[in-house]
Amino acid sequence: MKIMFFLDEFVSPHSGAESQLLKLIDGLKARNVTCEITVLRPTDYVDELKKVCPVHVLNCYKLLSAKSLWRIYKAGKLWRSKNFNMVHILLNDCSIFAPFLLKLSRLKVIVSRLDMGFWYSSKNLPLLRFSRRFVDKVLTNGEAVRNIVCQNEGYSKSDCTIIYNGLLNTDASHIAPLNIKTKLGLSSQSKIVGIVASVYPIKRHQDLINAVSQLESNDVHIVAVGRGNEGQHDALISKLGMNNRVHFVGGQSNVLEWVKGFDIACLCSESEGFSNALLEYMMCGIPVLASDVGGNPELVKNDINGYLYPLGDCKQLSTRIKQILSNQDLQNKLRQGSLNSVDERFSFEIFVERHTELYSSLL
Repeated sequence: MKIMFFLDEFVSPHSGAESQLLKLIDGLKARNVTCEITVLRPTDYVDELKKVCPVHVLNCYKLLSAKSLWRIYKAGKLWRSKNFNMVHILLNDCSIFAPFLLKLSRLKVIVSRLDMGFWYSSKNLPLLRFSRRFVDKVLTNGEAVRNIVCQNEGYSKSDCTIIYNGLLNTDASHIAPLNIKTKLGLSSQSKIVGIVASVYPIKRHQDLINAVSQLESNDVHIVAVGRGNEGQHDALISKLGMNNRVHFVGGQSNVLEWVKGFDIACLCSESEGFSNALLEYMMCGIPVLASDVGGNPELVKNDINGYLYPLGDCKQLSTRIKQILSNQDLQNKLRQGSLNSVDERFSFEIFVERHTELYSSLL
């Protein structure tokens, strides 16, 4: 079996979709499945990616152009001539036009949907509905995502396969927590409220900043792990007098070590499919606070491993942070609940096995 993974671009090996793809490729290669990657646009990580498997760059910078469409069509013909059985399209741009062009080469086409459709627009939805007839299977990473896809793109539930994100190891007990307080020069009495998310508007870091600013204690600090435009929150941080209490540390390769140093882990997004960050929080046994959107309720259970709060409700988020930090028994209960929540549904072996079954069913 030979599979071509087709992406808009490879942003970072630490981003959600990309990290899952790399783990999947490793698992498939162990099962003697040939995997290669094609991207529309180059990034700084392409050379690093070539260490994992062959990578091809189409240099398509403007998708809706004759040159780009021709290059995608020619790529499909080439893949078919090299006996690739199917193309698995991840991310968004590729899935708008590529299915039709790849079907001309008689390739099986799978598309992934990994979010709640924040990128849908009045322009691309008609195109996606047109492309639907050239897609053999849609893969989603949760029920909430599947429902959005069916509602907006016209797929039936039978067209979709749900495969939850996989963790290489659901046991993080061997990972030592990073001493965040020492690293950042904080007092030993400080409390760490952490968030792992790209610093994009959709992740709503400002909600966490507002929530922590409402706490009576000045020794509760926010530690934000993730790439992006950190400066977009400078004005708010200064206005709230939080300059010494909000720490953006950028993307990190040792994310779990950071997470294990959190007292509470948050996710404030206005849109989420099935969050890798929440899985990592729970795997590390950290109490979780998350916005009640998308796939988050599939993971976070109130008073078991954490709490959901209404999107944008900074007051309730602040109240929950205070409640957890002030009650050691509750912290211990939620920590154990998080560990128990990462069950066999999210093991890496099942993740790879489900993908293998899906690909085999289309041969």
